[in-house]
Amino acid sequence: MTKYLLLFGIVLCTMQSIAQNYDRALGARIGVTSGIEYKKFHDDISGFDVIFSFQRGGVQFTYLQLYHYPIMLHSDGQFLFYCGFGGHLGYSRWSKKKVRIDNYTYRRKKLAFGVAINVIVGIEYQLPHYPMVVSFDYKPYYEVGYPGYFEKNNYDFAVSIKYTF
Repeated sequence: MTKYLLLFGIVLCTMQSIAQNYDRALGARIGVTSGIEYKKFHDDISGFDVIFSFQRGGVQFTYLQLYHYPIMLHSDGQFLFYCGFGGHLGYSRWSKKKVRIDNYTYRRKKLAFGVAINVIVGIEYQLPHYPMVVSFDYKPYYEVGYPGYFEKNNYDFAVSIKYTF
């Protein structure tokens, strides 16, 4: 299923069309990796998305190259499909395991610095009479880090609310 979704996204990313009515947007991303999101368009189709997010006691800085395509051309607002790719870097913290010494139980904390490859697919709706955009996206990633750390996250879904200007 993931292979077909990725293939569908790549095919749509190679098409040309007019996509959006705003130039920049700033807002909040609420999901597995919640944070602050900034979007800027290069032209009618392509742009980038920067996300400063918080997850598992750490922070991540994500950069995504995006491509936008209209879904419905004759509505009051505007529905867009978008897809893209990029990466993130950051660190996360978690409890390694419990160790019992004497009568006390200790949790060892582990800190990992990581670099990841991200893919994103989503739907965006621009509100017709307000400078707001609401979007729903799916952003899986594969992260490697130090020391000996690997994470595959196929369940990074989020809703974003952004102010356009």
